[in-house]
This record gives sequence, structure tokens and C-alpha cells, in this order.
Amino acid sequence: MTAGVSAGWKAPAGLPATGTVRSVDIAGTVSGFKARNAVVYLPPAYSAANRPVLPVLLLVSGQPGSPESWLRSTSLVTQLDSFAAAHGGLAPVVVMPDPNGSDQANTMCMDSALAPADTYMSVDVPHWIKTHLEADTNPAHWAVGGFSYGGTCALQMVTRHPEIYKTFMAISPEREPALAVNRSVTVHRAFHGDTAAFNAQLPLTLLAKNKYPETSGWFAVGSQDAAYSANVRVLQEAVDKAGMSTERAAFPGGHSWAVANAALPQGLTFVFARLGLR
Repeated sequence: MTAGVSAGWKAPAGLPATGTVRSVDIAGTVSGFKARNAVVYLPPAYSAANRPVLPVLLLVSGQPGSPESWLRSTSLVTQLDSFAAAHGGLAPVVVMPDPNGSDQANTMCMDSALAPADTYMSVDVPHWIKTHLEADTNPAHWAVGGFSYGGTCALQMVTRHPEIYKTFMAISPEREPALAVNRSVTVHRAFHGDTAAFNAQLPLTLLAKNKYPETSGWFAVGSQDAAYSANVRVLQEAVDKAGMSTERAAFPGGHSWAVANAALPQGLTFVFARLGLR
């Protein structure tokens, strides 16, 4: 892993005290996916005349939800600003894309009969970041995280696209993407009944046959969330067997944004250290 941005940065005078939050259109140029606007956080250091090469963190919402859910339901921006204030204005460029397209839609963050969501997340979003923002392009300094659906999506990204995302933060993830409790309903709706096609894209399938020695991850779950606690145990065992380096934490509560908010400080600390921010 190359040296992180913290190693050579000295903050200039006159940086703003807080970062900037923007709503941006990330078009599905290759995928054709119709996404809602994404949210982007640019830390104070991004405004420097000679800005540093900042790492990238993608955050995906739960479902139902939207990119703005991170702003409404957590103290994310406050935490990012606090970190930046203590680190010379440095924090990641944080991009909150929309792989669902509407509040109630569920693409399962996959390419399927429902939507080309995987192509959107693995081709269109990274291309937009690299062409519209000045940020690090080294995958060692790219991370993806999320809550619930978003945590599942984060695991999908690092297992399907390890050449893009090397670090993940999965808060209360599903064991596998799902549209309904009955697995056959999911397979029928998204893959026309082709179970093999569905299975081929699943993190647990990929983890069983591939090794990911360069990938690190952090799991969190509500201590009263029995179903998702079981998911995390299964997933962490699988990622560890596949060579990933992971940690896990539990926070009081069930399956809720309150747990995600409580988890964020520890999760961001884990992620930032691996992005070269200390």
C-alpha cells in the first residue's frame, strides 16, 4: 500500500472550518441506470489552492432510503468535520450514490432483470469520481460502506470488484441480497428463475472460491438485532476464510439508523486508517 495523504500534508492558512456538501448528478452513462442525485462531501482541505490527493469513501443508504438518509439519520457530516478539524482539514472525499433509483425500489445492488445497478456502482460512479473530482485513484485508498441494504452492497462491491474497492464498512448487512423472505421470489423477479445466475453474484459464493488478501473490512450490528447478528457472524467467517482482515463491533439497539449512527465513529476510524488518514 502506498503512503497515505497524511504523510506529506501541512495545512495552509485560511482553510474553511467545515467541509462542503453538494447534490450532484452521477449519470448512468454506461449502465443506463436512472439514479437520483448523489450527495458529495468535500473536506476543508479540498478547497486548498494546492489540494492534497484525498482518499475516497462511498456510502450507500439502507432501503427504503436515499443518499440524503446519511444526512438526516446520522451525524456523518459533523463527524467528518470534526475529524478534519483535528487533522489539518483532511478527510476523505465522501460520495453517497443512489443504486436504487427511488425510495421504495430495491435493485439489490446487482445487474439483473430489475436494473443494471452493479454496472452503475462499479463503472459509472467510479468514472464520475475520477473525471469530476480531484481525488486519489489508487484502489488502496478507496472504501465503500453502508447500512443494511447499503452494507450488503458494500460487501458486493469488494467481492465483485476488488480492483476498485479495497476496504469496506458493513453495518447490519444482509446475508445475501433479497426482495422477499422467500428466496424463490427474489430469483424469479430478478433472474427469471435462474438460481445459478443469482448465486454467481453473491458475496458468499465469491468468498468461497476467491481470496482477498488485500481487502480489509469492519462489521457492526445492533446487539438486540438477532437476525442481522447471525448474518454478520456468517459473513465474517466467510471473509476471514477468504483472506480478508476484519473486525466486528456491536452497539445497543436493533435494526435501525440509531445503531448505524452509533457505529459510525468506530467504523470511520477503522476505514480512515486504511485510507491513509491517521
